[in-house]
Amino acid sequence: MEKDLEHLIPLKERDTKNFFFKVIKPSKKVWVISVAIFLGCYIAWFLSIRYLSGADNTQYILITVLVVVTSIASPLIGLFLWNWVGGWVSKKLIFETLKTKHEKRGELRETLGKLKKDREYHKFSFFRISIALLFGFDLTPDSKYYLEEKTHSIAIGSFKSFVGTRLYDIISASLGVGFLIATIVKSAISDPFIGFTTGALVLLFAPILICWLTPVVWTVKDAQIKYIKPNNRNHELSDKVRRSLVSRFFGISAWLAGFSFFINLVEEMTSFDDKFVAKVAIFFIALVGLLIVTILAFGTLYLFGMLYLNFFHEKRVNDLRGELSEILPYAQTNAIVSEESEHLI
Repeated sequence: MEKDLEHLIPLKERDTKNFFFKVIKPSKKVWVISVAIFLGCYIAWFLSIRYLSGADNTQYILITVLVVVTSIASPLIGLFLWNWVGGWVSKKLIFETLKTKHEKRGELRETLGKLKKDREYHKFSFFRISIALLFGFDLTPDSKYYLEEKTHSIAIGSFKSFVGTRLYDIISASLGVGFLIATIVKSAISDPFIGFTTGALVLLFAPILICWLTPVVWTVKDAQIKYIKPNNRNHELSDKVRRSLVSRFFGISAWLAGFSFFINLVEEMTSFDDKFVAKVAIFFIALVGLLIVTILAFGTLYLFGMLYLNFFHEKRVNDLRGELSEILPYAQTNAIVSEESEHLI
């Protein structure tokens, strides 16, 4: 009895028309709306710092100057680092790891009863295999990586498309790293105003701090790197990276560290006679504070992500696919054939 399975159809010639990833640029109208969202969120930053931090006029002027300088420096430095650091990490993590995984070595003699395929791990240094496993790479000898022959495009001018596929990555990573640093810094600061200001500025600089993470995750996703196991089931590498220890750590820590940050801040800035009422009030105030900061960060991260995707991402993905095509096979996935089909590989 024949059983339908999922297999690859090997291709003789590459479909150059559909091989390259494409970013569909936004219209001028979309850019105007994006900038308006960005400015609106920054105005909200000013107002929230002014009325929630307890700053006097002198302090507020200082905060305004710091936020303006940060709002200009952070995107400029961030875009440079996302392009440079993100490209370097993608090269080292993705290309060199997969190149090492699939490079052909001479036959290894069996010793002490060990199978030759088990010796494949000796290709990797301890550092490389540790980093690769933290990012979710499957380095087992029986996994075979390949490039999806037909890639896709992303319309960054589509609010639904961008929010649905990109915004969560950048918000969770930015807030995760930002709140972790803000919590550590704030533990050494006793003054609530300084603690609040420091936390706000760290969050504004957060896109810079994830230059090694989010652009790499996006590059893996759009490069359409997959691997197949002996059971003929394929796996998408980007799904593994999104669920890796590194991604989960910063995704979960975003909310835990942020919640802890606001609880400590609210405890320092408020006082209640009833302990039970205090705990309930602090919990809900901290929850609202975390929600407000997430909404305020939305404008900055939305515009920042669009700028990166518009100017740098397409070339990064296609350069990587071009390099990987020299060492990895490419094929179409999800072809349903029978076990007795001549297309089985």
